[in-house]
Amino acid sequence: MSFHNLKYQLTFNNPHRQFISITFEFDAKDISTAHIQLPSWRPGRYELGNFSKNIRNFCCKDENGNNLLFNKLNKDLWEIDCPSTNKVIVSYEYYASEINAGSTYLDESQVYVNPVNCFAYPVHLFNSELEVELILPKKYEIASSFTFNKTFIDAELCSIKFSHSNFDQLADSPFICSDSLQHNFYEINSIKFHLWFQGIANLDWNLLLRDFYVFTNEQLNLFKSFPGKEYHFIFQILPTPFYHGVEHLNSTIIALGPGNKLMKKEIYDELLGVSCHELFHVWNVKKIRPTDMLPYDFTKENYSKLGFIYEGITTYYGDYLLYRSGVFSEHDYLLTLQEQIQKHIDNFGRKNYSVAQSSFDTWLDGYVKGIPGRKVSIYTEGCLIAFMIDISIRKSTNNKRSLDDVMRTLYSEFGLKNRGYDLNSFKNMLENISNEKWDDFCNDFIFGTESMISRLESSFDFLGYDLHFIPSTNAWESALGIKADLNANGSYIVNAIYPNSKADMAGIAIGDKIIAMNGIELKSDWNDSFNLCNDKNLTLQLFSKAKFKEVNLELSQTDYYSRAVISRKVGISDVQKNNNTAWSRSN
Repeated sequence: MSFHNLKYQLTFNNPHRQFISITFEFDAKDISTAHIQLPSWRPGRYELGNFSKNIRNFCCKDENGNNLLFNKLNKDLWEIDCPSTNKVIVSYEYYASEINAGSTYLDESQVYVNPVNCFAYPVHLFNSELEVELILPKKYEIASSFTFNKTFIDAELCSIKFSHSNFDQLADSPFICSDSLQHNFYEINSIKFHLWFQGIANLDWNLLLRDFYVFTNEQLNLFKSFPGKEYHFIFQILPTPFYHGVEHLNSTIIALGPGNKLMKKEIYDELLGVSCHELFHVWNVKKIRPTDMLPYDFTKENYSKLGFIYEGITTYYGDYLLYRSGVFSEHDYLLTLQEQIQKHIDNFGRKNYSVAQSSFDTWLDGYVKGIPGRKVSIYTEGCLIAFMIDISIRKSTNNKRSLDDVMRTLYSEFGLKNRGYDLNSFKNMLENISNEKWDDFCNDFIFGTESMISRLESSFDFLGYDLHFIPSTNAWESALGIKADLNANGSYIVNAIYPNSKADMAGIAIGDKIIAMNGIELKSDWNDSFNLCNDKNLTLQLFSKAKFKEVNLELSQTDYYSRAVISRKVGISDVQKNNNTAWSRSN
């Protein structure tokens, strides 16, 4: 075994308890103190992770087993006193009970590790080569992007060893170890793409390999080269509904469920969508990265206003390339765009906070709903901005250039040269490719809160589509301005209020529990109850902050919440047909 300054060992005894024992050692001959950092966040999730809450029994010793003094400086940074020590040995237990695409999880059936949330590291050795050893049941296989050596310890256990050139590479290399992994692969241009599935799922390998090959080939044709020699799609298939993916340079972890419906159209389309999205991230954020995040700083927030690029453009291409490659039908793809527009119009944060501001504040509340009307989603707004940019470039260049050219140039000029980009370099690229100015666009839609509906309508018209809006089929939404969820107890909980609607002006608030209408208890379909009401006046009985109250409402003809619909134009022109053809095929 070659010498490494930093060595880790992981053991997984009593997996039902879900604690992973982690030990690492490093040379300390020339240092008097060592700082040990656990990452504060993980790339792909732009919020603080607080992973150290999962650590117990943190301990430091020297090479002779003597305890070393240490002090915890903040939530995930320790300082070790080692003035006359040749070697420092750090050990702790990590509680691995959460399962998603960015977590670490242990039970009797698998070992699933995202190193970025459970491996601490000596700060001074961040860029040093390291070795990891796993002590595993000998029957386990490994789904991962790294190469490893396997040796048998005894009749039950084996040792798996692998190396990484630095901690950043380790942090970007998740793995699943199990004796129930399903595996297959396909190859394009001598690049091998692996599919790994952990969990119960009856897979149609012919369909999977065909569709994955097609959309992968479309992405390779777009960027013209791939930054690695192989890539691993690693799926954590769960028995309950779930949807989550996390990007890595040489792999992705995707958590999806329910597994018994994986090959049914609705869930299978989600599998394709998230897989295409995460593969696109290989270029867009793993290689093409804003200056704010190059390199990643694992010790604190990495603020950026450019989430509409690294997440929004990726969201656009994630579904668009499935359509362009023929995996999605036109109908399937337009439904995904409708869903994004629906999310946009239903979120009144679009009137109050720009996508650039919302990107900066993902570290504050980016992955929860947040207070009413405060912010927008970088995924949804960025997707629609990407679509408008794509169509604008096509308009100005008569379909000779597109957003594809922007992404290729970003990859060649920034990604391949390990340079970070900023908004000015992105905007200059748009102007060079389109021969138009983009100041107004950026001011209105990226840094401003101007309505994008008119611009979207024009963009769809260019392709021969109509974007229009119809009243919601839910009477409570259209006539009163209320959105509500049915809870487990059969009550309706208000989750959104249309500003200045009848419901809003009557004093109904988010969180109110509506229990009856005109004295009649509401059941599972409150739309039916509403339709039984022939009177223009109604009374709602509800609990508001645990206090009972009645609210009187007068119905009106105003349609509050509406539904976005994209459809083919009647009498589409030849020019629009040509535009649509150019947009819906590879460039």
